[in-house]
Amino acid sequence: MNIPESETVSEPMTSTTENWSPNLFPSLVACIAGCVIGYAVVHSVHPFFKFADIPELGISAPPELIKRYNDAQIAFWANNYALDFGLLGLCIGSTIGFITTRLRRIPSWLAGLVGGFVGGAIAGYIIGIFVAKALIASANQSLIQSTGFHFAIWASIFASILLMVGWVQDGAIRSAAFVLNGVVVGLAVAIVYNIASPLIFAHANLLKLIPNTSLERVVWILTCSIVLGLGLHLGLGNRTIKKYQRSHS
Repeated sequence: MNIPESETVSEPMTSTTENWSPNLFPSLVACIAGCVIGYAVVHSVHPFFKFADIPELGISAPPELIKRYNDAQIAFWANNYALDFGLLGLCIGSTIGFITTRLRRIPSWLAGLVGGFVGGAIAGYIIGIFVAKALIASANQSLIQSTGFHFAIWASIFASILLMVGWVQDGAIRSAAFVLNGVVVGLAVAIVYNIASPLIFAHANLLKLIPNTSLERVVWILTCSIVLGLGLHLGLGNRTIKKYQRSHS
């Protein structure tokens, strides 16, 4: 009696969502909550690093004193922005890692926390140097320059968070692709804020990464957090993959 050889047939199973696929409401809640909490923390400590005790420059200050003053300006903005945006990124990463995930929430919370803090602190320090130099030079506001500053900050924070949380949720290879989404959303945040702020506040100083007045800061936080939440959902929500199984006949 001949027994037929078994044949292997590949049949697609029903599409299943990825491990991390943030829905709209949790995405908005996470980003708004993270930004609001982060702003409250930053507001309570800023400026943590005080300006160096340097004599007034006067009308004809010597070059050495001018250099000391400029160096103190750079240190003040760079160090404070590093701490400010490190704390802001920490809070946003924490809420995204915990609220928008269904699996491995505690590791995702820790990953988002670390990613947001590191990305925010490094970008805050570097961009703080450029902001200080622009203020020292009394440069006129440039929409392109200010958009670039805000883009660098938000793209660094968001891309770092998505990379770390995505690593925990979907693995290293897929999480690398999330970085592009973080960069695109960071650009969207910068463009929307730099267009909206001058329309609402005629004398807004867009070169500063954190606005001067409380009302401007409220608009800044709400604008950025809503765009982040929408970008998180539109970029990563409803992602599906096909899984295949082998059946033997």
